Amino acid sequence: MNYSLLQWNCRGFRSNFEELSLLCTKVKPSIIALQETFLQESSNVFLSGFNVEHLGSTSNRPHGGVATFIRKDILFSSVQLDTPLTAVAVRVSLHKCITICNIYLSPSERICRSDVVHLIEQLPSPFLLMGDFNGHAPLWGDDHYNSRGQMLEDLFSMLNLCVLNDGSYTYCHPATGKQSVTDLTVCHPSLVLDFSWQVHEDLCGSDHHPVLVSTASNEEDDPVRRWNLKKADWPGFSVECKKLLTENNVFGSQCPISFFTSTLVSIAEKHIPQTSTVQRGPRVPWFNDCCKIAHRERKKAQRRAFRNPSTCNILEFKRLRAKARSVFKKEKKTSWKKFCSSLSSKTPTQKVWKAIRKIKGKGGTASVGHLSDGSMLFTDKKSVSNLLASTIAQNSSVNNYSEEFQREKVKREEKHLDFSSDNSESYNLPFTIWGGRWCRGLACLEISASRLSACHRCDSRGWWFEALSVQKISLSYVAPYRVDRRGFSPGTPASSPLQK
Repeated sequence: MNYSLLQWNCRGFRSNFEELSLLCTKVKPSIIALQETFLQESSNVFLSGFNVEHLGSTSNRPHGGVATFIRKDILFSSVQLDTPLTAVAVRVSLHKCITICNIYLSPSERICRSDVVHLIEQLPSPFLLMGDFNGHAPLWGDDHYNSRGQMLEDLFSMLNLCVLNDGSYTYCHPATGKQSVTDLTVCHPSLVLDFSWQVHEDLCGSDHHPVLVSTASNEEDDPVRRWNLKKADWPGFSVECKKLLTENNVFGSQCPISFFTSTLVSIAEKHIPQTSTVQRGPRVPWFNDCCKIAHRERKKAQRRAFRNPSTCNILEFKRLRAKARSVFKKEKKTSWKKFCSSLSSKTPTQKVWKAIRKIKGKGGTASVGHLSDGSMLFTDKKSVSNLLASTIAQNSSVNNYSEEFQREKVKREEKHLDFSSDNSESYNLPFTIWGGRWCRGLACLEISASRLSACHRCDSRGWWFEALSVQKISLSYVAPYRVDRRGFSPGTPASSPLQK
């Protein structure tokens, strides 16, 4: 399974929120580490599909700040830090359990070497340090030293840490256009071969390039592929079922059930497409043609400013960057007004409440993080599931009952129950074929191995399993069934159009 980590000094979370949404759509990050969010500690930080750990400013004038976003399907836990530095750390379960520390070191503040050492000592190994260090050194691609860069280079060497930077520039000075490297990704030696490091080509409205840190694991991922019933070729499916699923073919084989299952799945693969396993990023419905034009013009101006950092090119780039930001906000506002105007008394309440939750900054269902039993921290999905199951089993154990109830339970269980039967009960009666020589579309097939469901909408009261035509044969796995929200129920509605 591939994981992508996004590191970016966004120069304002709210001012570049639209750019961040577009960036998430393109790169589909698992973890996002933002610096200079310009948020206060009490600010409500929300990004759809992500949990967040952030550290903001406590002053009236927001400055600095970091925020780490973790995708909701990833297990994580917070790491408490005792440091005066602007940093937040989490432990996440990716291809292995690692600690990610998001840090911002302001160029106007004096950073003590001991504070950085103390911070690193608090991070559980293995760990990643991601952030804007504002230090210059040739080790990570700069052409000169500053005092902080010299201190950090000596510190990384002393602690045997590795810098993942490949020498690409990550910062563009807004006045002169001069490029340098201030954003660093530092890791524990055991993680050097696990990650690849790359700079995004676009500044995305900031003066820092986003940095993509990717990993490829050997762990096999088995995504669930489902049958796309809306695009199925039901006539072809029905014709081939009539041709291949005959009584002679089914009962003439060594194992009728295996033959029926494999043949049906092969027919379905020919006539019913399956959904893609590629994960789609979050959609941004406000990104229309006007936004595309503004985005394209800004990127062209940025490339001109990088090739020839003259005053004219830099000013033109700033103008188009501001224009693109204004267009994004305007179109987003227009899209929201259009949505609100579409609401009426006939609008489903589910759609309205979903919009209200988005306005309030509430996401979907809460995700499960790392769990602890008091003595050990469980960080992978299997151990977390086992801990939950054992806790539920312990809470539901018969040992929690009173002694009086347990004595009565033992007494009642000593009574012998007669399970003998002549199989005349209604649920033991054989399945019947629904009238005539042909079973036209009346099969409910429960094939757990292939998860095949051949169905389409027939009436407003439920889903009818249709389009499968087989000759009249007595198979225990072919029967007339009606499916509704309550589950499967045998029989046919009196008004069904299928009764012929």
